[in-house]
Amino acid sequence: MNRDATQPCVVILVPGFSVGGGVPQVAKYLVSVFRDQNWDCRVIELATSRRDVHSQRIMNPKTWLRGPQLTVPGPDGEGYAGSHFVEIEQMRYLQTAKLRRALDQFDLVIVVAGTPAWALAARGIKSPVILQVATTTSWERRSRDKQVFWWQRPYRTLMTQIAGILDRKGARVADLTLVYNLDMEQWATSQKRNSAVVQLIPPAIDTSVFQPSSSGWDSAGPLVSVGRLAETRKGWVRLLTAYAKLVAHDSTAPQLVIAGRGQLSKESLHVIESNYLHSRVHVYENPTQAELVALLASGSAFVTTPFEEGLGIAALEAMACGLPVIATETAGSRQYVQDGVTGFSLSQNDETMFDQFSNAVSAVRVDNGQMSDAAVHLVRDSFSREALDSQFVRLAVQTLKSNGQAKLDN
Repeated sequence: MNRDATQPCVVILVPGFSVGGGVPQVAKYLVSVFRDQNWDCRVIELATSRRDVHSQRIMNPKTWLRGPQLTVPGPDGEGYAGSHFVEIEQMRYLQTAKLRRALDQFDLVIVVAGTPAWALAARGIKSPVILQVATTTSWERRSRDKQVFWWQRPYRTLMTQIAGILDRKGARVADLTLVYNLDMEQWATSQKRNSAVVQLIPPAIDTSVFQPSSSGWDSAGPLVSVGRLAETRKGWVRLLTAYAKLVAHDSTAPQLVIAGRGQLSKESLHVIESNYLHSRVHVYENPTQAELVALLASGSAFVTTPFEEGLGIAALEAMACGLPVIATETAGSRQYVQDGVTGFSLSQNDETMFDQFSNAVSAVRVDNGQMSDAAVHLVRDSFSREALDSQFVRLAVQTLKSNGQAKLDN
């Protein structure tokens, strides 16, 4: 596709772009938004693995003199930026000289990340910076740090505290910070530079892809849950435990279908085995998008019990497919779970949550589709591409103009 040279040239920095997950999904969405406007939009992936071959590695002396590698993306292309001594987590957040020089050539830099520390990759550059971020490291790792062996906790806690310092520094990099929920809006506002702007705006759901089944909502459909299968923060063990308790007192309970990248942990599999749930719980590893859409459209409710969630894109995709959402209360779920309207909110206290889970499933099954309709309408009105695409473009244009970029005035 030919690009208009008078239109802005934008680069999106995103950690783990090729790995998959919620953050890369948001980055791909933004790429499509700006390319639809005929902007030159490119991607640079930031290293996230301690074994990254493009980075300096402590364990590989051959890389010490070579330094971090950088592949600069061409038009409509993707590049890659390695890190200094990538085995050290904090080094992955920091900028390299090669990356800084490359970023200065773009009209606008957008950092799409789970936590604000990644914005340090764009620190001090000439171009304006937009940060789109879901949560903070301390919020994200609170549950994870509690679940490790006692002798690992001091180290994990220290690493989280250091990352928290980098989060606060990263929050001061952006000219505009886009957040997904009210809690993050308050935090980012407290950390930003005086001249910077914070805006609450979620990434959009493509309702032309995620939509209800043509046959309508099915109260007898399975309960569906989607997320990274090995991610303890998603709360798979307690979801399976809640489901086991549901089945124990209601033999007519729907089946549970779990889908996502990776594999369930041994602890999760143990809950399935010890409660004899093999015939009731079905796990789909690494589904395609088409398979995921079909699975969601066939369900009766979306169930999820994360300890923390900045938004919950999978839940919104499920709502777009007509599923009420039954979810533990998080900063993210409070944005779209309306009790008795679009689904039900559950306590973060496990014992309370188990009872609430059973009651919520029972309530959804006798709802006659009213919650399904409400879920669809909420996503279309507030979380769809039709509702949000123009807002992202408008905010990008405002950021360019407020920082003296002239292309859009030609």
